[in-house]
Parts: sequence; C-alpha cells; structure tokens
Amino acid sequence: MEFCRQQQINVQTYYTRRRDIRLQRTSSKFVQVKREVTKVESYTEETNSELLLQLGNAQLTVPTNTNPHWVATVMKALAE
Repeated sequence: MEFCRQQQINVQTYYTRRRDIRLQRTSSKFVQVKREVTKVESYTEETNSELLLQLGNAQLTVPTNTNPHWVATVMKALAE
C-alpha cells in the first residue's frame, strides 16, 4: 500500500490495527448485571389485626389496615 510505505508503516500492522479499531466500534457497550433474588416467605397468623414485617433481626409491626402503598414504600426504602 502506498500510504503505508509513505508513513513507514508495516502493512500487516496497519491491517491488524484497522481490524482492532473496527471491533472496538462494533462491540457492545452493555454490561450484563445479575439481579439478586430475595426469597420472600409469607404466612398468616392471628395477631390482633397487625402485620409483622421481619428482615433479619429487624421487625416492624403495623396495623393490617395500613395503606399497602405506604408499606411498599417503606420496604423499598429499607432495601436500598
């Protein structure tokens, strides 16, 4: 190749480097992330109309008529 000779570049080096650059452009920028699944156990127990939420050593007791959206918000905040 004329360009390689003018620039004093080895032709094989030129094609190798060009291939590497093309591969970099087409490679995916996405990274696979594994999501950790949390096991949730559910059971009912007659306890004066209260809901007991337990995570490890922490416990939260709320009345069963508590707004479920509030409970979900609290659980989401605790999970962060």
